Amino acid sequence: GHIVIPDPQGLRLLQLNPYKYVSWNLDPDQLSCDYPVDTLWMPNDNVMVVDKDGNQILEVGLRGKIFWRFDTHASPAHALNEPVKITYYLPEEIGDRHWLIVDQGNHRVLEVNTRHEIIREFGVQGIPGSEGSNLDTPSDVQFTHNETYLITDTGNHRVIEYKKDGGIEQIFG
Repeated sequence: GHIVIPDPQGLRLLQLNPYKYVSWNLDPDQLSCDYPVDTLWMPNDNVMVVDKDGNQILEVGLRGKIFWRFDTHASPAHALNEPVKITYYLPEEIGDRHWLIVDQGNHRVLEVNTRHEIIREFGVQGIPGSEGSNLDTPSDVQFTHNETYLITDTGNHRVIEYKKDGGIEQIFG
């Protein structure tokens, strides 16, 4: 199928078809973004965009219209600092999409819902480290079929698998 990739230097998004030709794009004049570093094509044909320098997460339509933006002003805990990754899963018991945001500059990973509520925080906002619940420059997160969270804790050269309740399942590295 098609893939969507960010072009941080060109401040745009590109969709490539299976033959590696650009089949769609959002140019800087259509995209309210300072430095797009990650994208996620959604089932509704919108695109989630991680804007690292703008410290924001956006859901945009094919013409650049913003349909959803994570409210970074809701509280100090909502403030992002150089986010780098977005993914999601659908909890069976709720059905409301849960977003997983790698907030690299704040050394944490957030789980939030579409109503901007913080469900879970891995790491301690703004405090890097390797002890306790601290992370150091996380770079990736995945929600597994076993309902665990895999977090790449890049600054500590490890991957941590967290249980759904937040406890550590295991540490790799």
